[in-house]
Amino acid sequence: MSRRLIIILISLALVLLMAMGLFFFLSQKTVTPTEPIQTQTVANNNQPISGVNNQPSSNTEMPLNYSNQPVVAEKVDDKTQVKNVAARFAEKYGTYSTDANFANLKNLAYLLTDTMRLRTQNVINANSLSQNVILPFYGVTTKVVIVQDIKMVTLTQAVVNLTTQRSETFSRAGEPQLRYQDIKVYLEKVNDRWLISDAEWINGNQLTQN
Repeated sequence: MSRRLIIILISLALVLLMAMGLFFFLSQKTVTPTEPIQTQTVANNNQPISGVNNQPSSNTEMPLNYSNQPVVAEKVDDKTQVKNVAARFAEKYGTYSTDANFANLKNLAYLLTDTMRLRTQNVINANSLSQNVILPFYGVTTKVVIVQDIKMVTLTQAVVNLTTQRSETFSRAGEPQLRYQDIKVYLEKVNDRWLISDAEWINGNQLTQN
């Protein structure tokens, strides 16, 4: 075999080896990107990925609520309303003086049923005195200290028993005298509002005004 033929064969062999190497390199480069693409697809389908931490990042933000519904405050339950109305009534009802001209009863109108309001107005009319009549001073301040029990009789009727502390003064310069007196308050639900339908002082002397 001539020297020239040997050189040609060697050259062809080198070219073939280079072609095979280039083909192998290109084929490897083409396959490599398929791994991230497949991983991304799996992640978008919310499937667990081996070797990946699926715990949420501490910087993950909660989705915003784009609901058009207004935020509504939680409605106070009936029992809580009954307790609050009864306590407010008892303190106003039991706080007055001879100088106030039944102001406490007049200021209670918004808490009373129609029947109780009429009854209270009759008490005011029957006990109103002429401006020329001067009575010895008497004043009393009432505070609720204990709500003993709340009884929901029906869906629209309730009874509350309360203990009050009453500070009485029998003259303008006199020292207040403390005593405790219970009161039973009756309520009715009218147009979704709890109102006072009656009240009764117990465990103590009845006040002439009440």
